[in-house]
Amino acid sequence: MSKRLALLWATLLCVCGLTLAACGGTSKSGDAGASGGAAAEKPADPSEKFLGEWKLAAIQTEGITVVGDFSIMMDTDAGVSLTLEKDGTGAMTFDDESGTLSWKLVDDNSIELTIAEEGEQDDDAPITVGETVKVTYEDGVLSLPMDDDDMQGTLLFSADGTVKKYPEIDTSTATEITSRDALVGEWKLTGMNFSGASMYGDADSIAAIVGESTDPTIVVPKEGPVTLMGDEAELSVSGSGATVSVAGTSVPIKALGDDIIVDLSEMTILGDADIVMRFSK
Repeated sequence: MSKRLALLWATLLCVCGLTLAACGGTSKSGDAGASGGAAAEKPADPSEKFLGEWKLAAIQTEGITVVGDFSIMMDTDAGVSLTLEKDGTGAMTFDDESGTLSWKLVDDNSIELTIAEEGEQDDDAPITVGETVKVTYEDGVLSLPMDDDDMQGTLLFSADGTVKKYPEIDTSTATEITSRDALVGEWKLTGMNFSGASMYGDADSIAAIVGESTDPTIVVPKEGPVTLMGDEAELSVSGSGATVSVAGTSVPIKALGDDIIVDLSEMTILGDADIVMRFSK
């Protein structure tokens, strides 16, 4: 596992595992506000669009945006959520336990959120007890920054726990490629699915997760060897699908809409990790 991947995964664990410590005391979460997150469009009162329960939809750190079902990733039934009430109070919840907070409107698209000064706090918590942070609203998504010596980034919350511009990479919908012509051209790395978590970012940042690479592309000529992530590889295409030989192991290439995916999960050099790389033209 690369240093970047280890840091990224550690950040995910810290964010979810230390949320309550950051918020202060714990209690069972209350009911969400009546507006249900971003349900209302262009309300007369700009604060109304902030009301309700917001689910953790993505984490941005180290140049990478991670999306997926965080309740599965972090082995909890409830996941992480943020609830904002009309009276200026609220809670941040993890696994059915919650810590309290207060908030106030700053302008039409931002609020100030303050973690309650109560209970114990973990020294490594990404949000400090008593600290006030500015949370912004855009296209139905709340962006909550975190800035700690060990963790910097942004937590993205939405009403349904998804962000349209960062869809989960659903490999179950991929289809077989039976013609080399469908692969000819240059494809650039645009995303990755790592053990159930979908990751987005610039090509170099994504490539660096599994190892340093100076050429995060797949180049497929009309005939002959292909170039995969800077290395020469053999491509095989038949009526049953396409594979490419990587480090002595044949791995499948499939179509995912207009993109292609390369499933590296069977490569023993990656350990037990399930890694699927996504490439776009």
